[in-house]
Amino acid sequence: MQSKMSILFHAKRAEITTVGLVPIYLRITIDGKPIVKESLHVGHPFFKYVKSGYEGVQIYKDWGDGKGFVKFDKAINPTYTDNSALPAAGVAVSWKYKFIYLYKEAEVGTPSEIVEVLVTGMQCLDMRYEFCVG
Repeated sequence: MQSKMSILFHAKRAEITTVGLVPIYLRITIDGKPIVKESLHVGHPFFKYVKSGYEGVQIYKDWGDGKGFVKFDKAINPTYTDNSALPAAGVAVSWKYKFIYLYKEAEVGTPSEIVEVLVTGMQCLDMRYEFCVG
């Protein structure tokens, strides 16, 4: 018996319907909204998002310099590290980010919620980042 699995992704939920087994059909909606989780990796902002069937995300960044959000980078993997130069050791600044899905190289859907990350410059005693202090 041949079966089909249909997965339909929505902005806030995924609906899975199974009628057996094997081929998987993925339909992308243009109203998707990335849900982004943030953390720090050796002082740098690190993000995770659900890629679904999109090509990736366009990232906008507000450096806190009064210019607002500017197009910053693209991420094609479901994780992304912002390796921008950190502020001077001991100095803390707030960087803000917005993410929007990319599909066929175009921005689609709704931008994510604003993700704010407090970054602090660190002084590292070696290049392996084993001995870093803020």
